[in-house]
Amino acid sequence: MGALTAWVFPGQGSQRRGMGAQDFDRFPERCAAADAILGYSIRDLCLNDDAGRLRQTQFAQPAIYVAGALHSFALQDKAPDFLAGHSVGEYNALLAAGSFDFETGLRLVQKRGEWMARAAGGGMVAVMGLEVDRVRKLLPADVDIANYNSR
Repeated sequence: MGALTAWVFPGQGSQRRGMGAQDFDRFPERCAAADAILGYSIRDLCLNDDAGRLRQTQFAQPAIYVAGALHSFALQDKAPDFLAGHSVGEYNALLAAGSFDFETGLRLVQKRGEWMARAAGGGMVAVMGLEVDRVRKLLPADVDIANYNSR
């Protein structure tokens, strides 16, 4: 059995100015569809982000999805054996698996980002480099650990 290939798509926090630069010109029709759905230029957001919107969930999540989608379209001749995604990256994995089309996935991610941006009264933080017991001792009584990504 030969080597297996996996595509793993990142979640929010992976967004960076310039992401997707190598793929926007290859898929102008997909970019135009994204612009029509989102109501703004996804290319401009990803490449320039002059207003700092990539730090905002409602913009970051669609940008991550589109950049990941375009890159997976560019690699279609190298179909993977496995697909996975972290958080919003799950939508890219589902798209690559053929679960829905590009536009449907973008509409889902757009709503997801909007709803998450409206969430109030909570917060999230990632802690790296500390033992779980130490983190527990540092937390106020009204804060819980919701997820362990690794141990």
